[in-house]
Amino acid sequence: MSKDAFLSDNHCSTYKKGIPIDAIQAPFYKALVPWQTQWNNARDGESILALDENKNVVGYAIFKRLFNEEGRLQSIILFQCEAEPSHLLKEDIIRNLLCMVYKITSQPVVRTAANISMSNNILRELLEKEGFNVKAEQVFMIK
Repeated sequence: MSKDAFLSDNHCSTYKKGIPIDAIQAPFYKALVPWQTQWNNARDGESILALDENKNVVGYAIFKRLFNEEGRLQSIILFQCEAEPSHLLKEDIIRNLLCMVYKITSQPVVRTAANISMSNNILRELLEKEGFNVKAEQVFMIK
């Protein structure tokens, strides 16, 4: 990951760390996603909420950090990263969230993103720019 990965010129929000269920506070929370990436399946996961000046949620990320037997961070898995669809600084919100998720450490750890939607263009492009690539694809079907 590059030194300036995901950097944004606009730090438009304040951020609040929490647990995955906190993400459902966002009115735009994506519930119709593969079950593995829903808040209730991110066991031992974490969340970060981006809040605007009025304390409204304008973005969120759900992720999980995995540690080895010695307690060293081994990997970071991103499950969801979304911004308010109509927000003018949507890309900056996503950039800042990615920075907080993936740049927790400068140590060499495995960084992945699970089941990212093809419709989340901003997120996909930012991840691809940093060298993330598709290893598997899924079809998400609803009844």
